[in-house]
Amino acid sequence: MSNLTPYELARRGDPGAIASLLNAVLEPHQVSVSVDREGGRLSVGLYATEPLDQRYLVAIVREEVQALRLETIDSVSLFGYQAGSFVPSWSQPLDLSSTIDGLFEIKTFLPKQLEEGSEEIEHFLVCGLGSLGQYCVTNLKKFATGEVNIHITAIDKMVPDDWEVDDLPEQLTGGFILGNCCRDDVLLKAGVQQCRAILIVTSNESVNIETAIAAHKLTRKTNPTMRIIVRSTKTNLNERLQERLGNFAALAATELPARSFALAGLGGGHVGFL
Repeated sequence: MSNLTPYELARRGDPGAIASLLNAVLEPHQVSVSVDREGGRLSVGLYATEPLDQRYLVAIVREEVQALRLETIDSVSLFGYQAGSFVPSWSQPLDLSSTIDGLFEIKTFLPKQLEEGSEEIEHFLVCGLGSLGQYCVTNLKKFATGEVNIHITAIDKMVPDDWEVDDLPEQLTGGFILGNCCRDDVLLKAGVQQCRAILIVTSNESVNIETAIAAHKLTRKTNPTMRIIVRSTKTNLNERLQERLGNFAALAATELPARSFALAGLGGGHVGFL
């Protein structure tokens, strides 16, 4: 039996592992994925009931495939299908050497200027800007006193369609990064090594766990006191991660409000917080 992780299998060109990874990413877009391999060639089928936005999907798949740095694959071709059709509505070879389309290039919105005269700045990172993530941001701000300047950065794969907190973009004084929070380069761009805490609250618990492990790896020497707060209901796995990662807490979004996630990120006994 192989002891390789799904990610390691995907890097080696295993079509089933690649399909699982892409399905996890594209499921929120109501797109399913199949992957076939023939020698050094991959064929990726994208299936949806609604018309497929070719450029949109190519950009997402290219980002994920480039991040894998496939070891044994020479070429990748994409095929877009409408549900019930055996003939692709479009096809496109994937140029793995090119940069990601502008729409999905990792980018940062310029942060607000920090207030002059602040005595202290605390950095926080929120991964996932769904309803829970948005209210985590506003609750982090709520619990700060005047002596502390809360500097919050957020990561998400998409710009939210619905800002439940009207002024939330203005509350992201560290900016908003469009990208995959599992990736080391995205976490580093977001300043994870300077954070007091990272709150990982996407709707995908597997992504949350993977991001927690990646964040710990990046900060265990440079920022070992950073708190890692994760949205997860996987009790046994959470207990193992608590033993392995140390300053780690897992909370269930169905049982606890955003306030609890924010307070867990802040910790206790720190000057400047209620």
